[in-house]
Amino acid sequence: MHDVKARIFSSMQWMHNDNVLRAIRVSVEGSNKPLGLTLTTGSWNSVATSALMSGTVQGETLLSEVVLSSDYSAYPTAYKSWRVKYLETVGDHGPLVGWFKIAEPGYFVTDSVAGDIATSPLNGPTCVADGIVLDGVDDYIDMKDWEFGGTTSIEAYVWHGIELGASEVEVLDQNKDPYRCPPGQYNPSFGGNAGSCVMCEVGKYNSGVLTSTFNSFGIVSGVEGGKSASYEAYSGSSPSGPNEIQYTKSTMGGSSTRSGGYQYTDLVLEGDFTVTFKSEAGSDAYNLIGFHEASYTEFTHSTLTGSGGYATAAQWAAYGRPGNQYDVSFDGVGGTENSISLVPGYSTGLSYISYRREGDTLKLYDSITPPGDNDVASVMTLRHIFSDKYEDPVRLGFFIHDVSDSLEVYSPGTSITLLGYGDVEESSVNSCDICKVGTYADAEGSTSCSSCSNNQTSFGGVCVPAYHSWDFRGCTTGASVADSKEGFLNAVPVNGATCSADGIRLDAWPGTSPAS
Repeated sequence: MHDVKARIFSSMQWMHNDNVLRAIRVSVEGSNKPLGLTLTTGSWNSVATSALMSGTVQGETLLSEVVLSSDYSAYPTAYKSWRVKYLETVGDHGPLVGWFKIAEPGYFVTDSVAGDIATSPLNGPTCVADGIVLDGVDDYIDMKDWEFGGTTSIEAYVWHGIELGASEVEVLDQNKDPYRCPPGQYNPSFGGNAGSCVMCEVGKYNSGVLTSTFNSFGIVSGVEGGKSASYEAYSGSSPSGPNEIQYTKSTMGGSSTRSGGYQYTDLVLEGDFTVTFKSEAGSDAYNLIGFHEASYTEFTHSTLTGSGGYATAAQWAAYGRPGNQYDVSFDGVGGTENSISLVPGYSTGLSYISYRREGDTLKLYDSITPPGDNDVASVMTLRHIFSDKYEDPVRLGFFIHDVSDSLEVYSPGTSITLLGYGDVEESSVNSCDICKVGTYADAEGSTSCSSCSNNQTSFGGVCVPAYHSWDFRGCTTGASVADSKEGFLNAVPVNGATCSADGIRLDAWPGTSPAS
């Protein structure tokens, strides 16, 4: 079934058009692959399953006892194509005779007064004739952001259908988001609700602004046709993207062609940013990194350039070319290949490619040696300054032409702010940052770190004296020697170091196991 618009799954209606008893249990799957393509098994994503449905009377009814898949429940996705699969029937009952259709309100319910403030059911609430049924655990209605003005009142009609065991029930939570926590707190279960936020520990902080290192990406729409991609999973504690599954590297498989190769990530970058990739492009280059308008969430382009081209549709993109050069013709939406002179750069083989936006201007840098955590402008070569000016959020994407070539996140010296989290009072932060050396946070729930006083440094986010001394004269072999300045940093002779009246004796280097 192809829907007229992408929508979050709520339920489905099924039409029974026979007076004979029928019974069936089904699964529901969704896809955002472009219409006209053959939707193979790998094109579909699990959404939900139903209980057995049966009846002898013609008419429409909702799927019963819908259970969302774990992936869909954690990260609901709006799909345009839907597939219903038979799972089982009962005894000698025949299969369903009829059809299925999406049950409204599905993706959103529109504001009946102004018409522009939409609400979306999330985490599996059920829509019925009398309204929407919430489970009292994690179901909620997400309301589009809007700016309050003047005196405001909010009214909700709620019926408690079950005993909740509490005298008060939260009906409205301003700015509630499943990924946000207040400043000074974090969510230990990434993808959980904001209610599970906990205080940052002593020595750590959360400023309330998600400005982080570019260390991972998720994929919202991948390769098509004869191309395929393999990914290396991100295993760190603070992924960059909002998707539950994050990666650090994409390697191309399938065919070495232009069509079907673009991959849109879940990173919508806001304001100034620096992103650096480690690129392996072989002898003929042909890797591309692009920045699209934030609305791009699915693969809809058939080629690289021209009508239907993903590079042409990009706000900015640079295409690596053989002979160590870049085609920077994609400078503003509508650019076409070879319309601007090629610029030199390390586009072939192994290289490091960095893009930095400052205000409304994007700059391209590269190098053949890793830049480390240095300022890219000081250690990499500036190759191009894009002339088109654009300061709105952009979605990061990339294209890999040849089989076995790859693009990999290179995180030192990078900085990104995700759309929607840079100027709000709550932040999508699923961990707290450790205070830098020389700074401290001496209380839980800190939103910033303070500088240690003179002659102090920091240890685990707590200020300590910077000077220490150990006197090994007359020490006992194998026993620890206390710090004579502060007494909390002990030193222990190991690997055969021996004590004497004059101090510690170490064996001569090189030894097989040098004392220390």
